[in-house]
Amino acid sequence: MQGRRSLHKPLANPLEQPKRKRRTPTLPEVEEIEQQLLNSSSLEEESSTRSRSSTPSNTREEELENNTNPAMAENNPTPANNQPNANANNNQRRMRDLGKPVVPNTNSPINLPDAVRNYELKGVYYNQLPAFHGLPNEDPLIFMRSFYSVVENFSRNGLSNEQLRLRCFPYTLKDRASAWWLAIPAGTLNSWSEIYEKFMAKFYSHTKTMNLRQLICTFAQGDDEPFHEAWDRFKALQISALTITIQGNCLTNYFMMA
Repeated sequence: MQGRRSLHKPLANPLEQPKRKRRTPTLPEVEEIEQQLLNSSSLEEESSTRSRSSTPSNTREEELENNTNPAMAENNPTPANNQPNANANNNQRRMRDLGKPVVPNTNSPINLPDAVRNYELKGVYYNQLPAFHGLPNEDPLIFMRSFYSVVENFSRNGLSNEQLRLRCFPYTLKDRASAWWLAIPAGTLNSWSEIYEKFMAKFYSHTKTMNLRQLICTFAQGDDEPFHEAWDRFKALQISALTITIQGNCLTNYFMMA
C-alpha cells in the first residue's frame, strides 16, 4: 500500500494559478515601448499647456496665494481666510501713523492785504528788527519804541507805517513770544491797533502799570544823587509808563516834591 501511494502524484490546488514562464523581451520590443512612453509624455505636456492658457484666472489666483506678484496682490482684495491678518496689519499701520508728528499749515493771524503781503522784506531790513522773547525781564514798551523807530526807516513803497508794522511784526517774536503768536487763530487780527492791544494784554500786566505809577508818584531824589541824574531817571520812568495817563502838571509836581 505504501508503495502504491508513493506512485500517485499529489492533487493540484484548484485555486492556485498555473505558473507562467517569464520571457525576456527582444530589443525591438524594448524600443517600441520607449517610443510609446515618449509619445504619452509629450501628449500630457501639451494638454497641461492648453489648460493653463485656457484658465488664466487659476494662474492668477495661484500667484496671489504664493505672493509671486506683490503689485497684483496690493490691487486685488485679500482672500477671506486672510482677512483677520490684513485687519491686524491695518491696525498696526494706523497706530504707527498716530505716532508720527504732523505739522499743519499755519496761516498768519493777520489778514494782510495783497499790497502788504507782496512787500519785499529785504535781508538788510530783517537784520535791523529788534527781537522780543517774552521773558519776564524784558520790557514790552521799550521793545515797541525800538520797533517803531526801526520800521520808520524802511522804504515804504506806497505803504503806511501801520501797514509796514503789520508786515514786519511777526519776524520780531522769538521763543515764548513766537509760541504765543502761533496759538492765535488765523485771520483774527485786521489792524495794528488790535495787534498792539493783544500784545500788551499778554506781556504788559496791570501789576507792572501800578508799580510804575507808584514809582512816579513817590519819586524821590537820592541823598548824594545830582540833580541832572535824578531828572534823567525821572524821564526814564515816564518813557516806561507811556500807557499811564498822567497829566503834565502832575508829573512836574511829583518831581518838584522829590
